[in-house]
Order: sequence, then C-alpha cells, then structure tokens
Amino acid sequence: MLRLFGQPKETEKVSPSVASDTRIYAIGGIHGCRDLMIRMLDTIQNDARRFDDARVVKIVFLGDYIDRGDESSKVLKSLHKLSSDVSENVLFL
Repeated sequence: MLRLFGQPKETEKVSPSVASDTRIYAIGGIHGCRDLMIRMLDTIQNDARRFDDARVVKIVFLGDYIDRGDESSKVLKSLHKLSSDVSENVLFL
C-alpha cells in the first residue's frame, strides 16, 4: 500500500495530540464576514485570558475566507495584518 505524507499503516494507532504548552483555536469559514471574524478573534482572546497556564495560543483558519459576505477584501487585509503581527501563532489552510 502506498503511504502518503507519513500516513500510518493500518495496524498503527495514532492518537491526535497537541503539545502540552499549546492551546489551539480553529476557525471555520469566514465567508467575507469581517465583523463576525473580529468578534470571534475577540472571543478567543478573552477565552485565552481566562487561563494563567502560560500556554501558547495558536489559531488555525480552516479556509473559505471570501465570497458570501460584503467585506471579503477587508477580511483578507485583516488576515494579512494578523499574519504579519503574529505569524508564528497563526496557520492558514
């Protein structure tokens, strides 16, 4: 069987995990709705502040950045600025 991207053999069990010093937030489709994206980022920031365990916050954007909403270009500009400010803590898929 062809193994792509380090996929485990069928007999290998893989347990997904996150490093103990990291907290991950995943954001689904934004669809050009900048106002909702900003609210979500504020919510994440407030949630992360609730913990004093010094874990690094990483945000994963899962795509669908543009289309339905009226502010697609503003979404892209905001995401570009975010990636410039904290690039090591943001991942765009």
